[in-house]
Amino acid sequence: MARMSPATRARRLVRTIAGYGSVVAGGLGIGRERPFRGPLLAQISIADPCNHRCVMCPYHPSDTPHRPLLQRFGGTPPGLMPLAQYEKIVDELARMGTRRVDLVGRGEPLLHPDAIPMVAAARRRELEVSLTTNGSRLDDSTAEGMAWAGLDRIKVSLNAGRAETYPLIHTSEGPGDYRRVLDGVRRLTAQRPSGPHVTLSFTLMAYNHAEMLDMVQRAVETRADSIWFQ
Repeated sequence: MARMSPATRARRLVRTIAGYGSVVAGGLGIGRERPFRGPLLAQISIADPCNHRCVMCPYHPSDTPHRPLLQRFGGTPPGLMPLAQYEKIVDELARMGTRRVDLVGRGEPLLHPDAIPMVAAARRRELEVSLTTNGSRLDDSTAEGMAWAGLDRIKVSLNAGRAETYPLIHTSEGPGDYRRVLDGVRRLTAQRPSGPHVTLSFTLMAYNHAEMLDMVQRAVETRADSIWFQ
């Protein structure tokens, strides 16, 4: 999919100005407390299942869950959002003036077989699209597909600066899986200039807080665009 044309950029600039203008108007009390437009940003959970078990995850924890599975998922079995339902949602968001959608999830978004068509569907509606992933499914076809679909940003949750630390956090994985995720990040950055902005994400904790320099080095080695610490 081609990158944005000048006309598309102009339309997005107008939508951006209108969106922030509506926020300012609401803050000033204009409009009798009724919103002028919809949310500027919407997070859409497209996939509940996950192939990783991480120590900080409330939905797929590494230890014995404190709540039953159905309770953690609001009484509904974990599932995948149908593509048709997703397209209705992004249609409504685009009409309301939303600027960006984040494809996240209580699970791993790239387990959804329609993840790439979902990115493309939102981009056709001139929405910015970001995606958060554990990076386990970043093979050649996925990296190329995300670039083709026009994904704007992707955040890869790496969480470790060293391969030997990775299994302490992603408890279902091993050091080899860590290296495969890094290879997937390299596939993403190799898609430039049409590929997405790539961020490596690190949740800091007792296991990994001493590895911040290693984390920076992983970003340098993979040519990631930015690092996110939380």
